[in-house]
Amino acid sequence: MKAAKKLLITLFGAVIVGSGPSIAGAADSLESGFENPPESARPMAFWHWMNGLVGKEGITADLEAIKSAGLGGVLVYNIGGRTRVQGDVKYMSDEWFDLMKFSAEEAKRVGVGFSFHNCPGWSSSGGPWITPELSMQQVVWSQTDVEGGKTFEGALPLPKTVNDFYRDIAVLAIPAAGTVRKNQIIDVTSQMTSEGTLTWQAPSGKWVVLRFGHTSTGRKVHPTPAGGEGLECDKMNPAAVDLHFNSYAGRILENSRSLVGDSIKYVEIDSYEAGSQNWTLGFRETFQQRNGYDIIPWLPVLAKRTVASKALSGRFEWDLHETVARSVEQNYFGGFARNVHRYPGLKFASEPYGTEEPFDTYAAARHGDLLLGEFWLGSTDTRGWKKWLAKMTSASAVLEKNVVGAEAFTGEPWVTKWSEDPYALKSSGDYAFSEGINLLVLHSITHQPWKNMVPPGIIMQFWGTHFGRMQTWWGISRPWFDYLSRCQYLLRQGRPVVDVLKLGDADRPVPPGYKRNTCGVETILRDLQVENGVLTLPRGQTYRVLVLDDNKAMTPELAGRVRDLVNAGARIIGSKPTASPSLINYPGCDGQVQQIAAELWDSGKIQSPELGAFLADNGIRPDFTASASNTVWNHRRDGNTDIYFVSHQGNEERIVECTFRVTGKIPELWDAATGKRREATTYTIGKDTTTLPLKFDPAGSVFVIFRKPAAGSAAAGPNWPEYQKLMELSGSWTAAFDPAWGGPGKADFLKLEDWTKRPEPGIRYYSGTAVYETTFDLPASSLKKEGAVLDLGRVKNLAQVELNGKDLGILWKPPFRVSVGGLLKAKGNRLVIRITNLWPNRLIGDEQEPPDLTWGKESVYKWLGKEYNIGHPLLELPDWFVKGQPRPSKGRFTFTTWNYYDKDSPLLESGLLGPVTILGTEFRAVSPGK
Repeated sequence: MKAAKKLLITLFGAVIVGSGPSIAGAADSLESGFENPPESARPMAFWHWMNGLVGKEGITADLEAIKSAGLGGVLVYNIGGRTRVQGDVKYMSDEWFDLMKFSAEEAKRVGVGFSFHNCPGWSSSGGPWITPELSMQQVVWSQTDVEGGKTFEGALPLPKTVNDFYRDIAVLAIPAAGTVRKNQIIDVTSQMTSEGTLTWQAPSGKWVVLRFGHTSTGRKVHPTPAGGEGLECDKMNPAAVDLHFNSYAGRILENSRSLVGDSIKYVEIDSYEAGSQNWTLGFRETFQQRNGYDIIPWLPVLAKRTVASKALSGRFEWDLHETVARSVEQNYFGGFARNVHRYPGLKFASEPYGTEEPFDTYAAARHGDLLLGEFWLGSTDTRGWKKWLAKMTSASAVLEKNVVGAEAFTGEPWVTKWSEDPYALKSSGDYAFSEGINLLVLHSITHQPWKNMVPPGIIMQFWGTHFGRMQTWWGISRPWFDYLSRCQYLLRQGRPVVDVLKLGDADRPVPPGYKRNTCGVETILRDLQVENGVLTLPRGQTYRVLVLDDNKAMTPELAGRVRDLVNAGARIIGSKPTASPSLINYPGCDGQVQQIAAELWDSGKIQSPELGAFLADNGIRPDFTASASNTVWNHRRDGNTDIYFVSHQGNEERIVECTFRVTGKIPELWDAATGKRREATTYTIGKDTTTLPLKFDPAGSVFVIFRKPAAGSAAAGPNWPEYQKLMELSGSWTAAFDPAWGGPGKADFLKLEDWTKRPEPGIRYYSGTAVYETTFDLPASSLKKEGAVLDLGRVKNLAQVELNGKDLGILWKPPFRVSVGGLLKAKGNRLVIRITNLWPNRLIGDEQEPPDLTWGKESVYKWLGKEYNIGHPLLELPDWFVKGQPRPSKGRFTFTTWNYYDKDSPLLESGLLGPVTILGTEFRAVSPGK
C-alpha cells in the first residue's frame, strides 16, 4: 500500500513575549517541575483497538508517536460497532493475548504507562463468560385473578423470562382492588409446585395471585469486537464479579505478570451504561440484614401496587434502592478493587457514574485509586458531563485523592470530523482544569495496525476527537501537551481550597466566587470532624460550611451526626427535616428525627438562609472575582503558597480585573504555554484581598501564584506589552505544497490568502504542511527598536517559524507571535513558515474523484429527539489496500474507515492568512487596580 509521508520536525519550545522582571534565585522544586513537568504529570489517552485490526509494527509506531508528543500513558479498549471492517486478529486468541503483552512491553521500552479497560466494549463489565444466572437480575411477575370462597387449582403463568433463565422468589395473594394492607397479604409460596401449579383455598372475595421471580436483565456489554459479545455481570453477586475479573483482566495480567505494577498501571471500569437491577441470589437475606424487615410482603410494590399507603410504599422503595446501591458498591466496585489489589502495584481506575445508576456514586468512588469524569465537545452539555465532572472532582477532594482524571474532548458525532486543532480544544480543557481535573485522558487515539498507514486511517466509529500519529498536526503537538502537563503539575500541588460542602445534589446555588464540593452521606457519618469551627477531613481537607439537601427527610443516624457537628461548632444550613425516608424502625425513626430537628432548627442552631447571604454574614469573602463573567478559575494551597488557575473562555483578547482572597504577597504570573514566570507589576493589596488586571489572549489562561511577602500595598510598573507596527511584510511569498498529498510543488503567492480560494485543486484541497518563504529588508529606524516581535496574523491552523536559519518554535494558538529580537538584520532577512492545516479539505478533494472504497449507507444518530446524519462506514478493506497494490483512483490520497464528507461539503479556511508584521514592543504603566 502507499505509505504516508513522514514529517521529521525538530521541536523547540515557543519563546514568550513577556514583561516585568524574572523571578530571581535558584529554581525550587515547584519552579523546576513547572518548567519541565515530570512524566507523572503528562496526559494519557484512550487507545482504541478496533475489530481485530491490530499489528505489532503499528503498536510500536503508535506508542513511539505517543511518547514523542509528550503523553504519559495509554488506556486500551477493544471495541467494535458500526465500523464494520474486520481485522485478522481473533479477539482473546493466543495471538491477541500476545499482542496485549507486546504492547505493555513496548510501553515500558518507550517510557509510557499501559492500562486497559476491564472488558470488551465500554459499557461496564461482562463478556461471553457470563451465564444468564450470573448476569444482572431483575424482579419479574405474573398475575392471576382468583375468585375466592373456593379452592383454586391451576398453573400460574411464568413471568417474563430473559435468556432462558428464571428462578421463583415468592407467590403472594392480595385483594384485587385498592391499597393492600400488610395483614391482607397471604404468602402461598409453599402451595405452588416446582412446575408452577398452585393449589390454594382462597378466602371469599376477589384475589390476585402474584408470582414473583427473577431473570436476567438481558443487558450486554457494548460495543464489542467479534467474539466479545456477552452479558453484563451481576453487579451485586461477588461470585459473578470475581468470575468476570478472572476471565478477562486476570488472564491479561497473568499473561504479562512481570509487567504488572511496572508498565501495566491501571485496570479501568468506564462510566456506567448497563442499566439497573433490583435482585440477586441471596438478596432476601441481604435486605433483611440491612433493614431489619422482610422484603417479601412488600414485593407487590414492584408490581405497581400500593402496600399499606403510598407514603410507606415509598419508604420501602427508598430502602430497596439503598440496599441495591450498597450491594453494588460493596460487591461490584469493592469486589473489583479487591481483585485489582491482589496484584502488587496495580491500581483501579474508575468512572463510578452514568445512566441509570443503581449505586451511590460517592460510596462507589471510595474504591477507586484513580477517579475519572468526562467532558464532551459541543455547544451544550447534552450529556450532563458538567455534573459528572463536579461529582468526580468532589469525590476525589472529599476522599483526599490528589489526582483526578477526565475522559477529555469526547466528540459528539456531529461535531468532531477531523476539524479540531489544539487551540480549538484549549478552552474546554481549561474549563476542566477550573473544575479541579488534573489529568486529561484524551478521547481518543485509534490504533493503526501498520506502520505506514495511509492517513487519516482507522477511526473509532464516529466518536471522539481524533488524536494520534495520523493527525496532520501530531508531529508538532508537543508544545500543547507541554502546556497541559504544566497545568496538571501545578494543579496537583497541595490541596483544593473549597469553602462549601454540599450533601448530594443540594439545590441551593453556590454564588460566584466560591468553590463547592458535593459528598455522600458516608462522608458526614464517617469522615467529617470540626476543628476551630472548620469542617475537616482526616488528611486535612477543609470546608467553611456544610449545606444539607432540602428534601425534608433524613435518617436518624444522619440527623444525630449533624447534631454532633453543630455542637462541635460547625456551620450548617438546610431545611428542617420532618421524618425519616426509611421504614427502618418505623414509626420510632420519625420521632427521633423530629426530636433532633427541634433541638437544632427550633433553637436556631441551624437555619435555612440563602447561601450567599449566609457566607457574607459569616465573614466568608469570595475566594475569587472577575470583571468578566466568562472567567473560570481554580485555587489550591500548598503550605503558604496559593496557586490560582484563571482561564478566559472567550475567543477574543480581553482585559479582566481579578481579585484574589490573598493578602500581603506578591502575585506571580506563570505561563503554562511557555514555562516562563514573572512577577506581576501592577496590583493592589487590600486588607483581605489582592486585585490586579490580567490581559488574556483569546482563550488565554495564567497561573497566579502567591508565595513571597510583598514590600508594600501596591505596585504600578509596566504591566503588559503594547505593540507598534514597524512594518508589514507585504511582498510576495513562495509556498511549497507536497506533491505526495496532491500539492503542485512550489506556488507563488502575490498576497497571503486562504488556500481554498486558490484556483489550483492541489492547493484548494490540500491538507498537511506547506512551507512558506520570503525575504525582506528592515528599515534602519526599525532595526534599532528593541523587543521586536514577529506577528503572523491569522493562521489556519499551526505554524513553525524559522528566521535567518534560527528555529523559533511552534505556534499553536493566537496571537501567533514570537520574539525576533537580535535576529533581524537590515538586508536579506529570510523567513520560513511551515503552516499545517486539517484533514477535511483533502478528504473533500478526494470525493471529487472516482470511488475506490465501498461505503455503507449514511448512518443516522438519534439524540434528544433530533436526528443527525453522521457519515458512512467503510464496509470492507479493498484488495488493493490489503495487497499493497497501486490505488485504482489515482487522484485520491487518503484512506479512512469512516467518511464524513462528500464532494460538496464546505472546505475549511486554511493557510497563512496574515497580515505578517514586525512589531515593536513597549511597556506602559497602569494605575493599580485600573
